[in-house]
Amino acid sequence: MVAPVGSLSLGSDVSCTADLDPYFATVQGVEVVRQAASRRMASRLGSLMGDPTYGYDLQELLSSSGNATTIAASAAARIRQQLLRDERILTCTIIASTYDAASKHLTTSVRCVTALGPFDLVFDLSATGIALVTGAA
Repeated sequence: MVAPVGSLSLGSDVSCTADLDPYFATVQGVEVVRQAASRRMASRLGSLMGDPTYGYDLQELLSSSGNATTIAASAAARIRQQLLRDERILTCTIIASTYDAASKHLTTSVRCVTALGPFDLVFDLSATGIALVTGAA
């Protein structure tokens, strides 16, 4: 479904960060792209029917070998590459990416820009799962 915002539209969808909104509230504009970006990074590669390039399960990074700097840099590159596959995201800049090998904890901050403005995401990954720490549009 496409909901125009001025002369531009980034689409609309049912709100879904960790799970579907129980009241099926809809989001549009920059927020719809922010939520889509969040879901993309928590989905296994190829998990979207019809798009074998969709997704990159960040949890896989926890079993990576290498030093903390290498893992953080690899995560940053893969996150950026995956987010830029969404045609609504014009630019994606990694603000910071850190990995603590002892606790297997990764934190990556990104700023994405759409035709309607920017949004920030912070992914916090540990053995217990992935959390979208912030994501203000």
